[in-house]
Amino acid sequence: MGHGRTNADGVRVDVSEVHAIAAGLGRAVAGTERQWQRALGGLGFDAGAAGPGYRGRGEAVDAGYRRLRRVLEAWSDEAAGVADLLGRTADGYGYELDRQVTALTGIDADVRGPR
Repeated sequence: MGHGRTNADGVRVDVSEVHAIAAGLGRAVAGTERQWQRALGGLGFDAGAAGPGYRGRGEAVDAGYRRLRRVLEAWSDEAAGVADLLGRTADGYGYELDRQVTALTGIDADVRGPR
């Protein structure tokens, strides 16, 4: 696939740049996930050791840490999915534009199906 493609309607899609954005987003998600896992991985609160007067509060703190980890895991999964979808969308643009070039010129422009 070429760097940028323009279809018959004059719409330009820079497939390489869309792939670069998707890859950058994927790296950012992975880096962010490593950071929050490192920061929150060992956090917890031993409610049992807090003593009878503080056990309820300790359980609430521990439940809060668990909720925070679940939210961050869900965010990471969603953001990674967006990066993957963006990459697959770029593949689809590139494939469709190559297909149009082949159909209009009869020259196979290294047509590959989307992933």
